[in-house]
Amino acid sequence: MVYGLSPSSVVPEFTVGEAPIHLSTSEKYVGVTFQSQNSAPFDEHYKTRAQAARYSGHCIMGLQDKTGRLTPTQVKLLYNARVDCYLTHACEIMPDAVDTYVEPLIDVQKRFWRRVLRLGKRSMITPLHSETGVIPLRPRRFLILLGYLKYLLSKDGDKYARAALESSRSLAVMGKSSWFKDVNIAGSRLKFGLEPIPLDVSDPETIDDYRKSVVQSMEKSVLAEIGDSRKLYLLHDRKEPRKGKAPGPVALKMRIYLEVTTPKHRDALVSIVLSTHKLAVERLRWTTPTIVRENRLCRMCMADVETPEHILFRCIGTRTAMMNWGQTKTRG
Repeated sequence: MVYGLSPSSVVPEFTVGEAPIHLSTSEKYVGVTFQSQNSAPFDEHYKTRAQAARYSGHCIMGLQDKTGRLTPTQVKLLYNARVDCYLTHACEIMPDAVDTYVEPLIDVQKRFWRRVLRLGKRSMITPLHSETGVIPLRPRRFLILLGYLKYLLSKDGDKYARAALESSRSLAVMGKSSWFKDVNIAGSRLKFGLEPIPLDVSDPETIDDYRKSVVQSMEKSVLAEIGDSRKLYLLHDRKEPRKGKAPGPVALKMRIYLEVTTPKHRDALVSIVLSTHKLAVERLRWTTPTIVRENRLCRMCMADVETPEHILFRCIGTRTAMMNWGQTKTRG
């Protein structure tokens, strides 16, 4: 492979002994596909990893045709073993500096967990992570990348890996494209308001502190998005048990209600908690023009907003309808 512009008139010939070496525009090395005639040398790698992750996800879903519905906890074990490995493969060497390359991978993760939780395409994305404990893909890839940067900084200056890092750092200082520069670009794409990594960083422990700040920013972002959503009002101010601490908000966790073993009961709980049900408070949200929340009245009693808690615990009309249905069934 030859990187950069190749001569249009003369093609160089390379040989090992008498055996010719043919020029190639795409090769795989240690499982990573490189391309030379492309401004994005890892574009093909992103595409193949997305395809492999999608196929593995389909296999997990197909497995349930023989085993029956698995709980999200069981699916998460399979996801971590067979899907996540493709979604994060080689993310250490290719910072997600360009959105269009990493978006297919994010789409695979999003579609997989929506299917696991039986959610539609209009469902919010943040609960896919807050309710299952699965880290959003972009921060996860960035955290792995920071781990690799810490590893490089721990190497002595006479090692090739450290020499490559210093060369990349020098290019970043001059404002040129480089791996180190892409690391900071990838961090800025997280939209957590992170400070860039100093170009003169030399202490591996500094990267550890930076990783902790990334995790804290990610968790704050998840909690803030849930707290700001009127749709997820049932999750506001939720507190979870914490080891050695008082109960408090936990951003990412496999929630206890997802452990319900009866699939239909679990799906019903998910639809209530995440507001993907067919009650008026949700369905009338999508009308044109939008009906204000106070006017999305219960169809049974017309006295209050039709919400899950109203239907289950307060609606007199629902109780009357159930009693009439029970009497009719008894007479029948």
